[in-house]
Amino acid sequence: MFTRLTLATSFVGVSLAALTTGALAADLPSRRAVTAPYIAPLPTWTGFYVGATAGYDFWSKLNAKPNGFAVGLRAGYDYQFSNNIVVGLIAEGDYNFGRKSFAGVSGVTPYTATIKHRDTFSLDARLGYAIDSANLAYVVGGYTRTEIKITASAAGATAGVIGSSNFWNVGAGFEHKFTQNVSGFAEYRFNKNSKSNAADFSEIKLGVNYRF
Repeated sequence: MFTRLTLATSFVGVSLAALTTGALAADLPSRRAVTAPYIAPLPTWTGFYVGATAGYDFWSKLNAKPNGFAVGLRAGYDYQFSNNIVVGLIAEGDYNFGRKSFAGVSGVTPYTATIKHRDTFSLDARLGYAIDSANLAYVVGGYTRTEIKITASAAGATAGVIGSSNFWNVGAGFEHKFTQNVSGFAEYRFNKNSKSNAADFSEIKLGVNYRF
């Protein structure tokens, strides 16, 4: 009798111990490695880009103004700071279609002439503020060099001259990202001739950039 009671007590004790061990083991954390979820980096304006532009140029301080359309290519780099300030450089080359014909008299000889706005190159710094990851407001300023060609005909003879002029430019613009890599922009620039009282011109541009 005593032996059976002892065996039964022992069996119950072993069973309780086993159940307790299993319950504690179930509460312990898994030893499998826990990996943190992937968090994509926040998009910024930092990086290189290339773009194409189309616009219209109009001149001041000229009797015959070679106003007209222009197309161009640009390349640049931007860097965005943690406070959403963006700084960058832009290089752009434009082909201009502006031209104006006029007539006059030199002495007693009548003549006709055409003035053409030809190639334009600019190098600018820009300073902007990233309103958010998709919208950027900015100002630009830098150097512009442009070519003007004048062709004149008188008394059956034709002569032409090509001259280059240096300008300082300043302007402002707004850029919007349609996707992470493609953005569009609108921009205005005023180009001031480095020579006093010489002709100045303004540019209105629309364009698209591809960002790497």
